[in-house]
Amino acid sequence: MDVYVARQPILDRFRRTYGYELLFRDGLVNAYSGGDPDVATAKVIDTSFFVLGIEAMTGGRRAFVNFARDALVGGYASALPSKRLVIEILEDVPADAEVVENCRKLKAAGYMLALDDVSTCSPPAALLAFADIVKVDFGQVDAKERSLIAKALRRRSDSRLLAEKVETEEDFAQAVADGYQYFQYFQGYFFARPTVISGREVPASKHGILGLLREVHRPDPSHAQIENVIKHEVSLALKLLTHMRTGAWGFRRPIDSVGQAVLMLGDRGVKRWASVVAASMLGADRPNELVVTSVTRASFCERLLREAGCDDLADDGFLLGLFSLIDAFLGLPLVEAVERLPLSDDVCAALLGQGSSVLQQVYRLVLAWERGAWEEVSQVAGALGLSDETLAACHRSALEFGDAMATR
Repeated sequence: MDVYVARQPILDRFRRTYGYELLFRDGLVNAYSGGDPDVATAKVIDTSFFVLGIEAMTGGRRAFVNFARDALVGGYASALPSKRLVIEILEDVPADAEVVENCRKLKAAGYMLALDDVSTCSPPAALLAFADIVKVDFGQVDAKERSLIAKALRRRSDSRLLAEKVETEEDFAQAVADGYQYFQYFQGYFFARPTVISGREVPASKHGILGLLREVHRPDPSHAQIENVIKHEVSLALKLLTHMRTGAWGFRRPIDSVGQAVLMLGDRGVKRWASVVAASMLGADRPNELVVTSVTRASFCERLLREAGCDDLADDGFLLGLFSLIDAFLGLPLVEAVERLPLSDDVCAALLGQGSSVLQQVYRLVLAWERGAWEEVSQVAGALGLSDETLAACHRSALEFGDAMATR
């Protein structure tokens, strides 16, 4: 399967390459085709870091990657080595409390942050405080405004300034005239246009990806089980080993086995890596909302079972929700799709709407909640001993989990 990404060099004041901005492409046409920006981020990360290898993409230099809000708060960056990444916060990302807190954590972990497409003297102060680099958009403001913005930002922040969309010799001459004390980096067609880089990846089955999500999100994940799932999916194994072999991780010895890679990433790291892979690959040819709904249902079922005092069924509840849309993912009738899953008889029966087990009741409750069938919700919740307040709290937590696991 062919994959694509574009890169455009970012130069310092001496026209030496400082890094590359990596840009989403879905073919050889060298232009952004639109779509969900969070999926675009996941695809850029997946292609650049997990398939082609970031060392080959940037030659050991910094990789600038655009992050919309959900990708930022969803933790995609923490799946990547901080020494190689510059997180470009898109201009429409709000400076809300969750975004600011995630920026704080990323900075504390050693990541570089950049504000993208700045065209005002007053970008959000809460984000400017964390920015290592501010990209001033030469394409949106005239020559006088560029100088005013540069001077204002230099007074307000210690951030380095990058002149982006420098398209003509006149643009560059003005940046020079403003003084190199303002602009440390430059990017634009005057220096180089984005170059499309292509490669091939081994397709992964959706069954394998969902199996990986199942294992990494168990309350007590087993490295052996995670390793086993990855080993049985050539694509996942290649992605993980390619990612872990970059020198930016600082390992003394090369990572040459899936088991080593899982161990070195740790539980949190594997979860983040799996989240990016899932967002990129599961949403490739199906509506991305399927991913969100699946993981939200998984969390909702799990939480409801724990609240109902059925901790021993919580893992099965997670799988029940996670695979509840397996027919849509695989493009098969539900009965045939369920037959392919290595699930317990009770989970399979609940998926097919059979029996009257606690799993089936919880699944019925989740579906009724989604439909807004409140009389049925009240009836089933009462049988399970769950209050309205408990239902609402579990649903809020499940939505947060869905947003963190996949993109909207």
